[in-house]
Amino acid sequence: MKIEEKIIKLLIESFTEECIGEMAKQKREDPADLFNFGIGSADAAVRRVKTKWIEKLNNNKIEEDVDNKVF
Repeated sequence: MKIEEKIIKLLIESFTEECIGEMAKQKREDPADLFNFGIGSADAAVRRVKTKWIEKLNNNKIEEDVDNKVF
């Protein structure tokens, strides 16, 4: 893995953990609260996006995706 890829991976992981941490702070004490259900869904979505981009990074497909979306 090139240094650029390591940096991107670190940024993805750091941002994901910050998002998950902030969502955890917002959870309410009542487990039946629908807000907690939304937080759980958002948490799962953030984790899926992280996994998707880490897999792309490991398979060297980020450059191809960026080129297709930017230009």
